[in-house]
Amino acid sequence: MPNSKTLTRRRFLGQAGLALAGGCLAGRLPIAFAEGGSAEPVAGLGLITDVHYADIATRGSRHYRDSLGKMRAAVTGLNELGIDAAVVMGDLIDSAGDLESEVRHLRTIDAEYARLEADRHYVLGNHCVHLLTKDEFIENSGMTSPHSSFDLAGVRFIILDSCFTSEGEPYQRGNFSWTDANLPDDQLAWFEQQLDEAPGPAVVLTHQRIDGLEGPHNVRNGAAARAIMEASGKVMLVLSGHSHQNLHEQVNGIDYVVVRAMVEGAGGENNSFGRLLVFEDHSLRLEGHVRQADVEPISAPG
Repeated sequence: MPNSKTLTRRRFLGQAGLALAGGCLAGRLPIAFAEGGSAEPVAGLGLITDVHYADIATRGSRHYRDSLGKMRAAVTGLNELGIDAAVVMGDLIDSAGDLESEVRHLRTIDAEYARLEADRHYVLGNHCVHLLTKDEFIENSGMTSPHSSFDLAGVRFIILDSCFTSEGEPYQRGNFSWTDANLPDDQLAWFEQQLDEAPGPAVVLTHQRIDGLEGPHNVRNGAAARAIMEASGKVMLVLSGHSHQNLHEQVNGIDYVVVRAMVEGAGGENNSFGRLLVFEDHSLRLEGHVRQADVEPISAPG
């Protein structure tokens, strides 16, 4: 990773008492993998999801206003750790009740994300386009396209946009139900081409899940995406958010990881973000921070 400020994991944890504008980074869930020899990662990808920032009162376990400080702390932490890029995997904002407020909230939280000293990527979540159109989200953030791809250390990362109704209409202005998420045929064709052209293994990033293991939080036609991935033989990992939990499952040889929501819980001790480490052999490790769990090594296909 090119960032000269890259810290070892041990040194970063040694700084755990550092208070970072919205909470500390001290809390860690138990490590789910061994440290594993002297191999050093060749690239790192920051992972943040379900920020749900809005200047509105707490509802249940969702502390919307706290997400501003949590994002500030996560970006500071990722800058110190050293990464090549980062992805916010959906629901950067929450519903605010009127278009003007949602635009203001998006600009506010995106300004914190823009402090990242690495390339920034975005996945659209259902709350991102509750009142906004997709074009309006792009106009008021650093996003350039709702679905896209990029390569990092020989691994292709593919971002999907499943914010479409069963009729193929894009989510906007409250025209959808959050349980009706779909990947349109033209995007599935694009997805298949991306995998065909990928020079090596691939990682897929979505907001809604496509593992098929839990109905309400899954893309309705996720089976079509799974068929494409399994036929390609290239997909090693699918990362998603939406259901707000730490989860790691394997389906037909592909690892599916749900990244924990940043919005859950009050204060910095309930922050959640991760760093996906890529090694020379294309194996992966998810290094979790604060309430995000670590994930054991994932090997490249073949």
